[in-house]
Amino acid sequence: MRDITDRKKEQQDLEDSRQQLTLTLEAANLGLWDWQPQPDVVHTNDIFFTMLGYSPDAFPDMTSKHWLSLMHPDDIESVMAVIQLFANGDDSLYRTEHRLRSADGQWRWMLSAGRVVARDTAGKATRFVGVHIDITEQKQAAEALAKSEERLDLAMSVANDGIWDWDVQSNTVHFDSRYYTMAGYEPEAFPHTFEEWKKRVHPDDIQLAMAPYKDLFAAKQNTYDVEFRFMQKDGSYIWIRARGKIVERDAQGTPLRFVGTHSDITVQKEIEQQMIKAQQQAEAANKAKSEFLANMSHEIRTPMNVIIGMSQLALGTDLKPIQKNYIEKVNYSAATLLAIINDILDFSKIEAGKMDMELIDFRLQSIFDHIDTLIRYKAEEQGLELTITLAADIPKTLKGDPLRLGQILINLSNNAVKFTSQGRINISVQLLEQQQDRATLQFCVADTGIGMTAEQQTVLFQAFSQADSSTSRKYGGSGLGLTISKKLIKLMDRNGAIWVESEAGQGTRFFFTLQLALGEAHKVAVEQIDEDENLDRLQGAKILLVEDNELNQEMAKVMLEGKGLLVSQVWNGQEALDILQTEQFDGVLMDVQMPVMDGYAATRAIRKLPQFKTLPILALSANVMASDRAAAKAAGMNDHIGKPFNVSQLLNTMGKWISVKHPVEQPVYQQADTEKKSIDSTNEKTGKFEKLIGIDSKKGLAATEYNVTLYCRLLIMFHTGQSKFAELFQAAQADNDPQAASRIAHTLKGVAGNIGAGKVQQAALVLESACRQKKSAADIETALQQVLAELDPVIEGLEGFIAQSDDEQPGQPADPQQVDALIEKLKILLKEHNIEAFKRSQELRALLPDKDLSALITAVESFDFEGAAKLLPQI
Repeated sequence: MRDITDRKKEQQDLEDSRQQLTLTLEAANLGLWDWQPQPDVVHTNDIFFTMLGYSPDAFPDMTSKHWLSLMHPDDIESVMAVIQLFANGDDSLYRTEHRLRSADGQWRWMLSAGRVVARDTAGKATRFVGVHIDITEQKQAAEALAKSEERLDLAMSVANDGIWDWDVQSNTVHFDSRYYTMAGYEPEAFPHTFEEWKKRVHPDDIQLAMAPYKDLFAAKQNTYDVEFRFMQKDGSYIWIRARGKIVERDAQGTPLRFVGTHSDITVQKEIEQQMIKAQQQAEAANKAKSEFLANMSHEIRTPMNVIIGMSQLALGTDLKPIQKNYIEKVNYSAATLLAIINDILDFSKIEAGKMDMELIDFRLQSIFDHIDTLIRYKAEEQGLELTITLAADIPKTLKGDPLRLGQILINLSNNAVKFTSQGRINISVQLLEQQQDRATLQFCVADTGIGMTAEQQTVLFQAFSQADSSTSRKYGGSGLGLTISKKLIKLMDRNGAIWVESEAGQGTRFFFTLQLALGEAHKVAVEQIDEDENLDRLQGAKILLVEDNELNQEMAKVMLEGKGLLVSQVWNGQEALDILQTEQFDGVLMDVQMPVMDGYAATRAIRKLPQFKTLPILALSANVMASDRAAAKAAGMNDHIGKPFNVSQLLNTMGKWISVKHPVEQPVYQQADTEKKSIDSTNEKTGKFEKLIGIDSKKGLAATEYNVTLYCRLLIMFHTGQSKFAELFQAAQADNDPQAASRIAHTLKGVAGNIGAGKVQQAALVLESACRQKKSAADIETALQQVLAELDPVIEGLEGFIAQSDDEQPGQPADPQQVDALIEKLKILLKEHNIEAFKRSQELRALLPDKDLSALITAVESFDFEGAAKLLPQI
């Protein structure tokens, strides 16, 4: 008998070890393999097969060939190459990854790890032992990550974005390769530190780039988005947009890690700058257009003021029928031209969004009364019947813009008269709906005129379009009236509409609707007060007229004094400021473009004086754009009167603001004497003007309404003021004021035109333009010589004319009482800076032919009214 206790114990221990190993392998899902190449036998545990979905006895006599039959064909070569290294003794550790086919036909990734446990005497491996680990899920995750990284890399490549990752604690910043290459660097060209990044930011942008980090660390925000310039390798800068966010904070909320991207936005920035530049250019162009329109408005409206005003005054004189016919046509044509100018300006303002709409109380009846006054004469002149109908239930007062509503109705009514040769015109309005505080009205302007076809109606409301191409030639007009009317309706009421009903040869009916707020029933808007009521209120009003244009002065003075107002006039803002501190006025009419001190500056200076805080100051300007009205208001003016103005418009605006401190009981304007004479009565006195050199006396006389005395005065003033033009101009060139020379030329241009010296006027215009455009000294000198070439003969001719006029003065003894009265009158005129002083000084010289009044006359004609007043006591 043998004692085998120890052997049994060893066997039991071995079995326990095997069971423990088996449990361990099962728990770790590890497939055990043991391969002996000679003979080709592979021993495995059950997991080797079950992890692939096979039964443990799927291959009872397992060999390497069976194992290779399960392997993916693409992996066999690489795996066998590794095994060969082990077999030859080049290495004792074995590790490879390959795919094995599972029972369901799918491929699963295995990590095969083992080692050589036995070799023969030649060193060739005779036994391998190892495990299989299923790494399919890890492989799939890795592939998904790789694809995600590939997509991210592709996206970042397309977006040209670089990635950065800033570890705050270590102050290191990881940059990916594109971060470097987008700025022209090689990857890893500079260290991954925050300071390296910071020193490449443009010095002017450091504060901008760092500012958001302060909010991030203060927990005010969680994201970072800023644009700055970043230095490239060649030293130039590109624009970068950096975006990122906090991805990690400590327990106290302090940021530990930021991750984000850098985008090259240089191209976008360039485009943005180009767009800004283009916008600025567009705004500059629009401003230039507005300024051009404003200037053109001023330049055109000023002579239009004279044409319309003087023709209106001429129509009030004793004219022959043929003369009256001529003047009426001049007046009508000027008004038509003014309407076209207004249309163009209104269209431009609407297109530029600069048309401001008022919201004031008004009486609709007043608008229709005004339309009746304007349209009835034209209609009756053509033999047309005009009826105007307001429905009885229309509210007495409404709230809106009466001026623009009237403009629409006048435009439609004028068109009706224009296109109707016989029959009638009917203007009407009816109430469609009335709510608690609003009323919807429908207006209609109907005629029995030429009508329109359906095709013509389709283009009716397009800018610069008319019913057909012959319309503008036959009937005139800008083709803007209906377009402006439609736009005005939309500005007053966004739901408002305008439409037409018409047939060729059957007349036309224009309709439009407006919803307007109800006005206060007990109020009547001051703007709509009747002219007669205004006249009664303004009788005896003392008005200061501040105007540098003599013709505008004369016309306004004649108009207002003819209506019973008292007018004093000065030439610029400084004179206005001075006279206001010595005399009291009920209101001021202030031109805005004047030398010495313009109307805006003068108004601001006046408003600074406490006693003039409420003094009515009304702007007079041919510039009527919204910006001009805004400038007048900003300067402190109460209202704005556009030139050319009519009496009704002028009095309505004045009546709105001016209260008479000392009104008169009876209307003065009924007895006012305009002292205008007919053309016929002056013909016999105009022969002496025919010998004037370089002067068209007919034009000069027409500009003064054929007032011979006034024209003579202007000729003498011209001689006195312009005989030394060359010296005055050269002194102006040496003046510190850069505008002095152009003003001298501008003055000559104006006064030459007033007396009819057309060639002098044109030459002065060229000289003024050369000065304003700051042309070369040679160009200005050439223009000056041309002026002198035209001016010298005119001055020479005037010297003979003045000498002849002095010889023709009657030599009869003067009436002392008449002289005293004239001197007292002249004192008052000089104190008021009244242009009437020119006429009275000439009358005084005529009464006192033996006295030397040259100093007095020179002072008056040089506008030195204070100096002239000092000379009067010496007479």
